[in-house]
Amino acid sequence: MKIKINVKFVVLMSLIVLAGMVRLINAGSPSPISNFTPIGAMALFAGAYFTERWKSLLFPLLALFLSDLVVQNVIYQGKYGSVLYDGWYWVYGTFALI
Repeated sequence: MKIKINVKFVVLMSLIVLAGMVRLINAGSPSPISNFTPIGAMALFAGAYFTERWKSLLFPLLALFLSDLVVQNVIYQGKYGSVLYDGWYWVYGTFALI
């Protein structure tokens, strides 16, 4: 049995995960660099390089959601809300528009 690996997909997903990790690394000192830059990079990068529209929308939103869960519940220990922070829907809506 031969397993076919799509190298382009693996590289694209790795770069999106890397941008999410940059956000996690800088979460201890919140600044525009630690939030806006990786979020915008994930959205723009996925929109430009994924050929299927559902992938370009779903994967960055999933990466954002997972990094938000870690930041909110592990780093800030629920300080700004039970699961996600207040106003999360504005961030996700803008992210989807990008």
